[in-house]
Amino acid sequence: MSPFDVLYEKMCRTSNNWISPNDKLILGPNMLVEMEWMVKKARQNLKSSQDRQKAYVDKKRTYKEFHMGDHV
Repeated sequence: MSPFDVLYEKMCRTSNNWISPNDKLILGPNMLVEMEWMVKKARQNLKSSQDRQKAYVDKKRTYKEFHMGDHV
């Protein structure tokens, strides 16, 4: 999802629709609190997904040390 979709729960309109005064969005305190909560939730989901993917990669990763004179 795009950040716009997460915040406003709808698809982004084209710039042609933004010009009309009927389509302007008036933000209130309740909506701002809800938007902040949604952003925090999206960040938590991204963080948990990144951590899960890192755990999968770390299981298969091996660290090798090379010394002077080793043929690589």
